[in-house]
Amino acid sequence: MPNQNESSLSALAGALLFYLAIVILASAVGLLGLVLFPQRTHRHLQSLQAQLSRVVIQGLALTVGVVVLVVALGSLTEALRSAKVAGAEGLGLVVVLVGLSFIGLGLMGYGAVAWHLGERVARTFGWYDLPPGYSVLMGSALIWAVVWIPLFGWALGVYWLALAVGGLFVRGQPSEANSP
Repeated sequence: MPNQNESSLSALAGALLFYLAIVILASAVGLLGLVLFPQRTHRHLQSLQAQLSRVVIQGLALTVGVVVLVVALGSLTEALRSAKVAGAEGLGLVVVLVGLSFIGLGLMGYGAVAWHLGERVARTFGWYDLPPGYSVLMGSALIWAVVWIPLFGWALGVYWLALAVGGLFVRGQPSEANSP
């Protein structure tokens, strides 16, 4: 029979392994985006550096819009199901597809955001010219360490999600500094 200390150590080891698995999986997703779409990732990074406020505003607007749309359509689907209206299942499928599409957008921008955060962490410690893979790993470790913190971490998670999604749509638009 294991004593209290052994079960506490076992729970801690399990939590650390879970965190490590999430960081490795998230880093793999980020690196996959870097490998498959290098030009898109570089443009995303440039938009994060040159037009951060525009990226945040558009990303937050899109995030809030999708959340409102999913909640409204989900509520409508439930109301139609309880009223036994035909076609309610089709509307439920639309809700799932909208949610999955938004998750896909977030994953597309994740690599650039993790790379950006990893570079900033590296510069904080005086490390310059770090390879992108290490930057993505450090950024992923930071993201997944912070988002577990109640309220503060959740707010940063939404901010980073806005960066990931917003940077996908800001790219081809000129910044105010570059416009005539």
